Amino acid sequence: MKQTSLTPAIATALRQHQSGALEDAEAGYLDVLRADPDDIDALHLLSTLRLQQGNPEGALALAERVIALMPDAADAHSNKGSALQALERFGEAAAAFRVAVEHAPGGAHLHYNLGNALRAADDKAGAVRAYRRAVKLMPELAQAQSNLGATLSELGLFDDACGHCRAAIRHAPGFADAHYNLANAHREAGRFEDAVTSYTEAIRLDPEHADAHCNLGLTEMRGRTLDDAVATLGRAVHIDPGHDMARFYHAVAVEMTGADADPLFKKLPAEDPAVAAWIDSWTYIKSHSDLGTVIVHDAFRLLDIALAAARLDGMVLEFGVRHGVSIRHLALAQDRPVHGFDSFRGLPSAWGGEPAGVYSTDGALPDVPTSVTLHEGLFEETLKPFLKSHAGDVRFCNIDCDIYSSTVSVLDGLAARIKPGTVLVFDEYLINPTWRDDEYRAFQEAVQKYGWRYRYLAFGIVTKQAAVMIEAI
Repeated sequence: MKQTSLTPAIATALRQHQSGALEDAEAGYLDVLRADPDDIDALHLLSTLRLQQGNPEGALALAERVIALMPDAADAHSNKGSALQALERFGEAAAAFRVAVEHAPGGAHLHYNLGNALRAADDKAGAVRAYRRAVKLMPELAQAQSNLGATLSELGLFDDACGHCRAAIRHAPGFADAHYNLANAHREAGRFEDAVTSYTEAIRLDPEHADAHCNLGLTEMRGRTLDDAVATLGRAVHIDPGHDMARFYHAVAVEMTGADADPLFKKLPAEDPAVAAWIDSWTYIKSHSDLGTVIVHDAFRLLDIALAAARLDGMVLEFGVRHGVSIRHLALAQDRPVHGFDSFRGLPSAWGGEPAGVYSTDGALPDVPTSVTLHEGLFEETLKPFLKSHAGDVRFCNIDCDIYSSTVSVLDGLAARIKPGTVLVFDEYLINPTWRDDEYRAFQEAVQKYGWRYRYLAFGIVTKQAAVMIEAI
């Protein structure tokens, strides 16, 4: 921190610090500070030590003392950011890291830390920018490559995500999280065999990786039997008894084998809103399924089942295109024109914990087959002109609107073209904490408003989807 070399006392304490003798190092730093309370090196190093000790409040106070004495000390702003992040004050942490990178723009780790704070604050686009800067400065920074891959995957950019995860693995072959993040990208893109391979490698490298076991189990739920999924999800629960998602899907998988899963469901913390929504969703699926309803664990297979059931001659539509993953699948799965609608500027309003504008592609349209026509703009602006220039009823519609208001716009706009035989797929129908207030609510209100009778073709307890056929009006 100082421009001069370290004093012998601080140098000794630092050697102890670096060797892991934290109590001796702490005593050394405190001795220096008793003699000189404004010794910047001792304040900074003690702040770093406090972070290692799991004392973010103490680290924050010390970092702020350093900043008061030396406002341009990038490392002190970084420690402040790390302390704030540990205190789950993510927005403030990101602000601190931004100051750090302003003072040291060449610090790859500072950009990486900024990315972590932004990701925790749900600013995924900002996190991507920060991670990209980090890996540009230091391509071998495997953690930044891996986290960039994970964030890109969350944004639906699966191929780009895989590239950065592979870069992380090249630089750190034994880095289990990079294999895990690669597996997640493969799974979301529908490359399930590749996902299993990468999850298996992550588990080989870190047998206690509960998340890898959980997501491998979810992938195995696609199999002909659920035995592998039950075993893998059970291992996730054994590794981390507090892993609520693994517990829930383990109970679901057990019940789907025909075994009694009530004791497993009773162990779930139903007071948690997220867990309550999962249980509510599963209860709804069981009570609204008939002999013809399929429960699937693969988003693409659910689309295929729904497409196969669509017999009415008419239009194939999708609302909520984003990066084009599902619309490309729809176009390749059948020989018909497909029309996709999206503003490509993200959600028009906040949704749950997500801010307005989330899921934006910044206006970039995806590459799609020639049979696909994209209609850019808000649904309220594009749907009415489209219907004026296109005759025919709705054969199939994939509704990936997420939020209630947008789903209402779509269903109201299409109501006159929705006929017996129309198949609708909802992409966020279940599981989310607010699911009963989102696509589900919009559809149920439309059912009442337009007198639709329907049946469920398929549910996706893992994928959150529901497919319905309108049977009568």
